[in-house]
Formats: sequence, structure tokens, C-alpha cells
Amino acid sequence: MLEALLILIIICTGLISNSFGTFSLYRFPDVYTRLHGATKCTTFGTIFVSFSAFLYALFRFIETGEWRFVVLIIHGFVAVFALLITNATASHAIARAAWRSGTRPEPCVIDALEENERDNALKSKAAAKEALI
Repeated sequence: MLEALLILIIICTGLISNSFGTFSLYRFPDVYTRLHGATKCTTFGTIFVSFSAFLYALFRFIETGEWRFVVLIIHGFVAVFALLITNATASHAIARAAWRSGTRPEPCVIDALEENERDNALKSKAAAKEALI
């Protein structure tokens, strides 16, 4: 029972992480941030789901002694290894293609001090105009 609860928690963690990766495709402004969000979240989400499969196979192997569960663990490790390599390579290729096509990241720096100085300057000009009137 405790094993099933642990596996369920890990699967839910992976599914939530994968969902965040999906939401990042809609929420983020440019190709680079979308790519970063989708790649990181889906990589970690898939690792968590695979880890839950590892735990399931390990618990079943301990319980039954059947070697087919060891084969499942080995296949899972190979799949996670391939995922780590292909996800990183594909995201790098997409980012490089976007950069070479002329797509640049959107600036996202907000200078609050400059905005405050501008607002204060506008307020002082408005106050000076009211004083003249």
C-alpha cells in the first residue's frame, strides 16, 4: 500500500511538471523562453514518470522474482538516457535555427528607477503648469 502511494505521488509530480511544460508553450513570449520551459519541464516530468515505472518494476521484482521486471528497469534507463541526450540536442538545434533565422530574444529588463524618475519629472512639470495657472 505504501509503495503504491509513493508511486502515485511520483507519477503526479511528473504529470504536473509535464503540464507546466505545456503551459510554458502558451505563456512565454518568445521562442527561447518557450523552448527553455518546455524542455526543462518535460525532461524532469518524464524522468519522474520513468522513475515511478522503475519503482513499480523493482517492487514487483522483489515481490515475485520475475526477471521481466528487471528488463523493464533496463529499458527504462535506456529510454531516460536517450531522452536526456535527444532533448538537449533538439532544443539546441531549435535555438540555433531561431538565432540564425534572425529571431532575437525580447528584452525583458525593467528599469524601475528610470520609470520612477520619469514619473517624478512628469509630476513636477504638471505641478509647475498648475502653479502658472
